[in-house]
Amino acid sequence: MAEGLLRRLAPERFEVESAGTEATGVHPLAIERCPLFPGRTQRVHWSFEDPSAAPGSEAERLAVFGRVRDAIAAQLRRWLAEADR
Repeated sequence: MAEGLLRRLAPERFEVESAGTEATGVHPLAIERCPLFPGRTQRVHWSFEDPSAAPGSEAERLAVFGRVRDAIAAQLRRWLAEADR
């Protein structure tokens, strides 16, 4: 999710890739892939709840994905604002 959000928030500023949280198949409620990072990179790690582990009905799990998405978006916006200073 972070990859997609940062691509939307600052597409001209970053070449964004996401390694995801586990080397598994793509969860149907999120899109991720595991790239290589050759050369110089900046890796940023923030811990968030893993929405793919959420229990409950599909609606309840989707709500968890939304909550995590919103938390990631807020963190990215703070990080981008700090980088602009």
